[in-house]
Amino acid sequence: MCPNATAAKSHLSPSFCAGATRALMMAGGTARAHAATCNGTISPRRERVCICLLIASTVLTMLATDFYIPSLPSIAEEFRVDERTTALTMSYNLLGILLGQAIAGPLSDFLGRWRVFYLGVAGFAMSSAICAMAASLEALILFRAIQGLASLCGGAIALALINDLFDDIKRVRVMSLYGVAGSVSPIIGPGIGGLFELLLSWRFGFVALSICSAALIVVALIARPEEPTHVQSASFGGMFAAAKDLRTVIFALPCFWILSGVFAFLTAGPFIVVNSLNHSTFEFAILASVVAIGVMLGSYITGRMAHLRAPFQVCVWGVAALAAGGLLVVTGFLLEFGGSLTLLVLGAGIFVFNAGEGMLLATLPTLALSHVEQNKGSAATIVSLSFLSGALCGAVLAPADGLELGLQLIGYASLAGMCILAGWRIYFFR
Repeated sequence: MCPNATAAKSHLSPSFCAGATRALMMAGGTARAHAATCNGTISPRRERVCICLLIASTVLTMLATDFYIPSLPSIAEEFRVDERTTALTMSYNLLGILLGQAIAGPLSDFLGRWRVFYLGVAGFAMSSAICAMAASLEALILFRAIQGLASLCGGAIALALINDLFDDIKRVRVMSLYGVAGSVSPIIGPGIGGLFELLLSWRFGFVALSICSAALIVVALIARPEEPTHVQSASFGGMFAAAKDLRTVIFALPCFWILSGVFAFLTAGPFIVVNSLNHSTFEFAILASVVAIGVMLGSYITGRMAHLRAPFQVCVWGVAALAAGGLLVVTGFLLEFGGSLTLLVLGAGIFVFNAGEGMLLATLPTLALSHVEQNKGSAATIVSLSFLSGALCGAVLAPADGLELGLQLIGYASLAGMCILAGWRIYFFR
């Protein structure tokens, strides 16, 4: 296992995050009833405002780790600790996100979506500012965890609100747009982090996050998006009811395996590129930015085909892309082309894998949640937690070298495909 095996990256993406995180997904509900309700209470302009706010909040929370990855070696040097200890700033952040997402959905059912959104953005802004001033690694770890907890403004809240606003067909299109926007973070995040590291300091990244979050609160208060009137109050017991829904769980599991593969690369990638292939940290940042375009491409293709192709056909293409990406990575390290050529093959493999991720994370949540009528926030939390727990799994089980990374990607693709096949049988035969 690589030295940063306990590290983790936050998407929703999608990157849940795509990274997904990376591409974060939506809560469930019946399409016609929701469309009629929303059309009567929320104008198209309000819908656009809501989408922009949700996308902006999710991109900010994803940037909190995307920009941070290239700075891990410098942080270790500044605080005079080893790489494994520095990686705790990533893993504790992810644990905070897991806890935040676990309470976000039920809390939004109880208090209202936008109240929880405001609370999360404000907490994110304050914790980011404190991270920028951290005088010790212990303080940085603590407030990175709090920053992760405050990221409840994205994830399940975003999924539930998107579900509140759109019917099934439009929901897939909006989710593909959400995935494209979420892809911006892994594309520009490592590059921004590398520039901060090169020109200023990693601390300035947290300053920028704090300022942008404060600006987002101001915009949200001016726009004053309406609370969906049909959201029902629910207790935290709704989480247990949602967890018993087999269809929701079986379509959430592929998201778990996909994000495991994504974070296996993001966690081990810097060490494979720098230590094994003898390239610089900045070159890894550029590689991570370029391959993230694959998520954008996959999301875009899915959005364009939403009204033409059945969702399970898109899923077949997505799983095929996941497996092909892993096979490319294995081929590159088995044949030992050499530093630069192996890096190119690695990039091509991750790009193809990410394209499959974009297709699947724009489709699977609709399959998982379109039948849900009660405790919609809690159901969205189940999907969001599958993203985050998959990210944690991929980080903890991070591979030691490039060949092991490729084999892991093929394994995750196979497991995702088996879950989708089981879900297909449930979808059509139950």
